[in-house]
Amino acid sequence: KEKKVKSLFDFKSIVGVDISQNMIEQAARIEKEQKSPNCDIQYVAGDVNDPETIQAAIDLHRGEKFDVCNAAFLINYFGTHDTLVEVLTSVKSMLKPHGIFMGMTQNPGLNLCEPTSQNVQRFGLAMENLNGHQPNDGDLVTVNINQWDGTNTIQTLDVVYWSYQTYERAFEKAGMKVEWVHITDSSHKESDCISNDEHQMDENEIMHWKHHPTIAFVATIVD
Repeated sequence: KEKKVKSLFDFKSIVGVDISQNMIEQAARIEKEQKSPNCDIQYVAGDVNDPETIQAAIDLHRGEKFDVCNAAFLINYFGTHDTLVEVLTSVKSMLKPHGIFMGMTQNPGLNLCEPTSQNVQRFGLAMENLNGHQPNDGDLVTVNINQWDGTNTIQTLDVVYWSYQTYERAFEKAGMKVEWVHITDSSHKESDCISNDEHQMDENEIMHWKHHPTIAFVATIVD
């Protein structure tokens, strides 16, 4: 089973939300360089858990809710389960009844006691638990990111660890059902495809996604 990832520029209207004004400015600069003439992109600087931010995004979208909400590395920043549920509920409130919430987060299935330097070079980022044991729900874990700027500079930041089961309970409380989608790169699949069917992968592909530091998800609203 393969899922085609649609280009953002194939959508008619996009509203980007970020709490950082600097990130909004960077996104606008990149958009100016790459923008499709058929795609209307606007921005809101604000907290996705703030009702005013959500309403501002909907207002920019002609007053309509969204078919798709996409968030890369958002749900791994909330330090309590209750806050995670609140944010997921906020995202759900932005979606049409048959809309989807998709994105990426760190892979909860990794062994974070293993050396990570190889993953930084292979995948561009890696996670580790500096305490030397597998983390518990709510623990901070360290992410090392390769800047890919020719200097081998590594950027380090902390994110919150949640298990698959805890994420799934949070999605359920927010009124959504989540599906995990394992990521492969262009050396294993077409670059615009991701697959969640282990039976269609060979042994090398299976080992590849099991060690990938990120995992994608697709969530749908439960009627």
